[in-house]
Amino acid sequence: MKKELAMSQYNDRWNVLPTFSTPLANTILNNVDTDEVIDCIDEYKFVTIPSAEDNSSENSMMSTSRCVLDDFPLLKQQLAEVSGDYISNILLYDTQVRITTSWFTKLGKGGYSHLHNHTNSWFSGIFYFDDYDEDSGGIQFMTFQSGFEVMTKDTNIYNSTNWMFPPSKNMLVLFPSKLIHKILPHNSDKTRYSLAFNMVPAGVIGNGDSLLDMSVGGNERYYRV
Repeated sequence: MKKELAMSQYNDRWNVLPTFSTPLANTILNNVDTDEVIDCIDEYKFVTIPSAEDNSSENSMMSTSRCVLDDFPLLKQQLAEVSGDYISNILLYDTQVRITTSWFTKLGKGGYSHLHNHTNSWFSGIFYFDDYDEDSGGIQFMTFQSGFEVMTKDTNIYNSTNWMFPPSKNMLVLFPSKLIHKILPHNSDKTRYSLAFNMVPAGVIGNGDSLLDMSVGGNERYYRV
């Protein structure tokens, strides 16, 4: 009761704005059929993901193909439409998006990934298409704050320095590609699969002398990978 009263007094005094916030979103795609992906996953070739310490875990792998969604055109279209809807109608950017690169990750027991971000990309997504258990490695996003390291009474959107999503069937996570993240150690005996993809704005963006054609065959050809 005292805490609620204190929060009430706090909220009555201050108008706090989450200015320059980092959008991090997730949703469940119940209308997406992932059976084809699950049936075909073992047909792909995988290579070891190098770690930040230059020694690799044999249980941390990614597909050699960087365009796996081209093999699943319906899924690619669905992911692009959902992502574009979020970016246009929630974040209010006046553009749609186009998926560029896409790849599978495969983790055995003990597998993980080091801290990284996605270069040459605007927004990125992780789609969890398989079944997972409570020991499946989650994805953790982080930010680094300069200055003093002060302990917090509780975690909220203003003081948190990291956020973790445990994998869940048909969950899609969207985030700015520059955001640092990693896969936490996978402690399950069941192989952990996921699908990652990068996106750039689609069509013509900007205006005046900053106009840029991001459509295929336009100025965007310099961004293709």
